[in-house]
Amino acid sequence: MKLSKIEIVKTPLEIKELLNKNKDRYKWVTKNGKIILVHRLIWEENYGKIPEGYVIHHKNFNKKDNRLCNLQRVTYKEHKRLHKKMFGEPNL
Repeated sequence: MKLSKIEIVKTPLEIKELLNKNKDRYKWVTKNGKIILVHRLIWEENYGKIPEGYVIHHKNFNKKDNRLCNLQRVTYKEHKRLHKKMFGEPNL
């Protein structure tokens, strides 16, 4: 399950199901009933809203390393290119 968009979580069971599906992927938190990806939250707290068409890339490809120095704003096209170069396919 990709969590590319903020989703509304209605019950604790839904949170548990999302956590289980996401355990090897991105870290996330809930705020006001919404799931927020931690790397996006950290970026936005430091640099402001992420413009449409951009994503936040983990420079070292470790999706759980959310240090600001490891985050980079790139276009979706550039993000696909970086992953294709590293993994041979867009491993998003």
